[in-house]
Amino acid sequence: MMTSLKFYMKIFLILALSSLFFLFLHFFDNKYTYSTSQPANGILVLTNEDIENDPLRFLCRGWCFYPDELLTPKDLTQAGSSKYMVYRDIGEQTNFVSNYNITPHGCGSYVLHLFLPNTEASYSLELPEIYSAYRLYIDETLLLEVGNPDPESYEPLTQNRMITFKAAGMTTILLAVSDYSHFYSGLVYPPAFGSTLALNITRFIRLSVSVIICTSSLIIGLLAIYFGIYTKHPSSWLFALLCTCTGISHSYILVHSLFALPIFPWYGLEIFFIYITTLLIIILQNRICNIPKRFAFISNSICVLFAGFSLFYGLFSSFLTIPFIQQFSWILVIFKAIIAVYLLITTFFSIFKQEKKTFPLIDASIFYGSAFLWDRLLPDYEPIYGGWFAEWGSLIFVFAIGYTLWSEMVQGYSYGILFAEQNRQTSKQLAMQVSYSQQIQEQIESNRKLNHDLRHHLRVLNTIAQENNDENIQNYLKEMDSWIQTSILTTPILFCNHPTVDALLRYYYSFAKENQIEISLQIAIPENLPLSDIELCSILGNLLENAIEACLRQSNSIRSITLKTHENKFTFFLLIENTYNGRLEKQNDRFISQKNRTYSRFGIGIESVRDILNRYHGTMDIYPEQLLFKIGITIPLSK
Repeated sequence: MMTSLKFYMKIFLILALSSLFFLFLHFFDNKYTYSTSQPANGILVLTNEDIENDPLRFLCRGWCFYPDELLTPKDLTQAGSSKYMVYRDIGEQTNFVSNYNITPHGCGSYVLHLFLPNTEASYSLELPEIYSAYRLYIDETLLLEVGNPDPESYEPLTQNRMITFKAAGMTTILLAVSDYSHFYSGLVYPPAFGSTLALNITRFIRLSVSVIICTSSLIIGLLAIYFGIYTKHPSSWLFALLCTCTGISHSYILVHSLFALPIFPWYGLEIFFIYITTLLIIILQNRICNIPKRFAFISNSICVLFAGFSLFYGLFSSFLTIPFIQQFSWILVIFKAIIAVYLLITTFFSIFKQEKKTFPLIDASIFYGSAFLWDRLLPDYEPIYGGWFAEWGSLIFVFAIGYTLWSEMVQGYSYGILFAEQNRQTSKQLAMQVSYSQQIQEQIESNRKLNHDLRHHLRVLNTIAQENNDENIQNYLKEMDSWIQTSILTTPILFCNHPTVDALLRYYYSFAKENQIEISLQIAIPENLPLSDIELCSILGNLLENAIEACLRQSNSIRSITLKTHENKFTFFLLIENTYNGRLEKQNDRFISQKNRTYSRFGIGIESVRDILNRYHGTMDIYPEQLLFKIGITIPLSK
């Protein structure tokens, strides 16, 4: 564990670096801070020098906006200044609410006059998603129609599109937009204007970033499934699902560039996947940090409810009112703040419980909290190439969770290889032990026969001595008979009818006796028990070793171990009881080991037994009493 000073210095350093990262994005990957000339009062004047120096610009400021009007170029020319018009910055307002319209839905027209060089040249205009149907006119020409904005035949459809046109001198851009199906309305994101090459390069970089993130997420998810199958890590499938949802939630740039999609249900599902990603982050955070069940249930439930609420919000956005949209916006801010604080608190909780594996999560938690903070402090942000602040925060958190789980899975895989090698060596040693045990048994049986035959010979000699009245020989034969009964080895106790198990029990019986532990072993192994010798000895060895170690930790009172078995027609039962000091540490239904915790906080022996039983549909029940610890095992017998 770090010292307090180093720990807090690290937190400050991560906060500073993450803040620098978001400030860098704000100034160098932001359409609103991209340093080029901007329209003013609906006019943008560009010279050849302006276009050569800045072949790309984002049209953020000074658009003419005509609320409640679906204008055509002819309407715009005839109306002149008679139509009501305001100047509006893109992103300043995300719906059609105005002095004349109290609902978020309706229609409107955006107009911008470009004064270009007099020599005709080719230009490009990139339009982000415009909600939710529109027509684009360049001067008198209709160049693009996405969906149908006419109220009588309204068809919502939107897509990220780029058009190329030739122009010279005064050129008018007219966007006639209507929306009756989304919580956003009209032109929400700034369009890009400039040379075709500059826009294509920007578009290529943006799509490449999206493809890299999505592809990486899916590949990592597939690898998590692959390793999860081999390591049987309980969180591998959840992490694979998290990677999939992360890839889907970051694919909107790619999807909206390739397909024209209706608002329902795709935009509702897009929001839903964002908050499903948050839900999976919280679930995995709770598992990794070993958060108590009650708090994990509460946090998971809140995320489930919010994900469901966001799906409802997206799917029924056409029915939303302005007060409802504003309340959801505030709820969203509060939710993000709570999630950021919760991630920090749970990670600190885990670190203070000496869970060193969660150190990467504290870095990600601070980064995520910093993302939320700067998202509130710098609201005028629209990424050019990458994602939003919250998207970067969640992506870094996914990587941190992935790193932590990968470490666990790789460590588990390494342990699996190590255990496999240990099992191989154990099998060899066990075979040698069984062979040696059989030789001992044969020698004991031979000694018993020799003892039996020798005593018969002594009786014959004694009879002959009595007939000859030779008292010296009789006395000598009596002494020899007494010496044979006390000196010749007698048959040791047979614990089990299974030679392999009997050899194992002899070892632990002797070890227990040497440490003044009373031990009683009553075992019968049925022939149709489905376990191999290795698996059976692994179960018994782990249980007896844990029982002996628990007894050795007792400082007073009688120390004892009882192991007995029972079987019926279908099931084999095993019960082991041992005394202990009454102290247990338990977390999430798992007992924490009181041994050296270098490799694992939880008892490897118990988990190994549980793993073997799961292969044969067996069960293990643990009953800790005040001073007596009991484990009951049931295993179905083969037919």
